[in-house]
Amino acid sequence: MPPSPKHDVEKRIRLSDLPPKILYQVFSYISLDGGGFSLVCTSRRLHELFILELYKEAGRKSNWAPLFVGAVCGNIRTLMRCLEAGASLDYRWPGNDPKWWVLNLDEGDQPLHVAMMHYQVEAVEWILDQGISPYEIDKEGKIRTLELICDSQLLRGHYPRKLEVVARWRRKRIHIPDKDVLALRGRKIFDSLLKFGASHDQDLTRALEWKRESVEARPVEDELVEDKGHVPQSFLLRFPREILPLVLSHLSPADDGFNFVTTSRFFYRTLILHLYREAGRQLSWLPLFVGVMDGNLDTLEICHKVGAPMDHPWKGNHLTTEWPFLDGCRPLHIAIGHVRIDCVKWLIGKGANPSYTQEEALLRQQPSPLVLAGLFVVNPPLPRSIQVRRWNQKGVNVPFQLFLNKKCWDIFDTLVQAGADDAERFWVHGRGLVPGNLPHCKFRRSPRSYMFELRTASLDAQDWFITLLGLIQVP
Repeated sequence: MPPSPKHDVEKRIRLSDLPPKILYQVFSYISLDGGGFSLVCTSRRLHELFILELYKEAGRKSNWAPLFVGAVCGNIRTLMRCLEAGASLDYRWPGNDPKWWVLNLDEGDQPLHVAMMHYQVEAVEWILDQGISPYEIDKEGKIRTLELICDSQLLRGHYPRKLEVVARWRRKRIHIPDKDVLALRGRKIFDSLLKFGASHDQDLTRALEWKRESVEARPVEDELVEDKGHVPQSFLLRFPREILPLVLSHLSPADDGFNFVTTSRFFYRTLILHLYREAGRQLSWLPLFVGVMDGNLDTLEICHKVGAPMDHPWKGNHLTTEWPFLDGCRPLHIAIGHVRIDCVKWLIGKGANPSYTQEEALLRQQPSPLVLAGLFVVNPPLPRSIQVRRWNQKGVNVPFQLFLNKKCWDIFDTLVQAGADDAERFWVHGRGLVPGNLPHCKFRRSPRSYMFELRTASLDAQDWFITLLGLIQVP
């Protein structure tokens, strides 16, 4: 009776069952980049027999490439294998190797330097634990590692080889960390080097005073107090604090000033209040109007902190031509026009006038907030195209018309409760002020055309509009 196929499989000799002498002869013809790694990973027995031999072969023929691969990827197990195979953690990459171009190594790079440049915190700490000096020594002399970190902008999350690394991450479907995460890793590497005795010069004295708590954002304070917990991120931070506001006063807050303040966290904490004051001086308190338009209460709080007037009338100039605000309008008008009930309540709570101001009573450039709210109650505004674009850019859902109608009613009630003028003529029991109950004032045109007429109309015409709404009878 012929043997079964199963019996033949059980008697078949596998590759891992070959004598070690034959396996070593086979292994001697294979290199790390020529199939050696595939052969070693064929079975567990082959891996146990030849993994150290494979790393030794890599040291002889591939310039200890696995050592640098472990530093790039942060694979401590690979670094330990290389150390067991006889690799030196002070080994320097000899030069351009066409077989390992994907690592993007420069001549003279060390594993510690490579791990630092790739934000591998655990690998840096492990290499330092092995007794490696926290200095990088080259042919020309000694280069302090802390200076290397600052020059490479690791403390700001800068990735010098970002394009190649990101491409590798995408191929492996690895999540790409953002800049803030990389900056935090860079600060941890900086702290580890200090722990293992890296020295410094006078330019890095403030960097050595960094504490772990300084990574978290702290509230902005009005007084320019000394901040000893700051990590310097550029040479601009060595400027005296007295010079920074002077530099900011010569920059436009809408362009260069904003870029200057957002250069670093230190600049932001030091100059954000000065930036808002300059915006009030040069841009007619533009952040106040933009914050109302976007419904950003944090921006409004900062504007109030620096002394922005809540009833400031908009006055455009050549720096603010791109913003769609009409001359003479107040933040309360913008909040009503963009249906921002939270901003309306916030402005009234901070002392904004819900009625006519003295300047508006003389110039008559804008209707009173109550008239504007009553107009939008009659015919709620559609979201403006510029506002829809801003919503889409920020990922905010565009509200429905019914939602806007309810918000218009809430704004109307808020103004009435705040004691706006002519409130008794606008009072409507049971909220009967809807288009169906207004046979005398159905709008045949867009609200924008009526708004233009109200802005240019005389006092009698606006009083006629108020009287018209006041004559509505609700059953």
